[in-house]
Amino acid sequence: MNNREITENNNSSNERYNYFIEELRSIVIESIRVSREEVIKGKWEMGKRIVQEEMNFEKGVYGERTIKTIAKDLHTSPIGIYKVIQFYKKYPKERFEDVMEELPFGNNISWHKIIKFVLPEEREEEDEERKIEEEQNEENCSHPIVQCKKCNKSFTFENFLELTKEKNNN
Repeated sequence: MNNREITENNNSSNERYNYFIEELRSIVIESIRVSREEVIKGKWEMGKRIVQEEMNFEKGVYGERTIKTIAKDLHTSPIGIYKVIQFYKKYPKERFEDVMEELPFGNNISWHKIIKFVLPEEREEEDEERKIEEEQNEENCSHPIVQCKKCNKSFTFENFLELTKEKNNN
């Protein structure tokens, strides 16, 4: 092989490798776009189903269950449930594909961007739900606040108060 053939072979190898890398980048970008779209679709479908069932909630078909109960049963926040409802109500289309056509940001859309830029500001109900949720979290907090250096045992605030009372009584 002469120098010219070696150079041409190297250039060909570099071109093939560069093409390969671009192909891989395209795969990554497309998979991210598709996964974001699926998250958005799931949120829209949740909102749609909840809105479809609103009459059953109002008629008492589901008893005393509310958005707080739905959120608790789905291990999410009431605010998250309100957001999916808001999203569907803002885009009450028959097909999700029609929703995607109307959303801003093109292929760079995400659920975070929808919450931040597309949905209306928080309603008073959501603000009240946030306050209730924060109060419940404070009441139900079981995070360790003190850890014994000798035995490595953790104490919650409630345990700590009980131990302090016992010590003061003795």
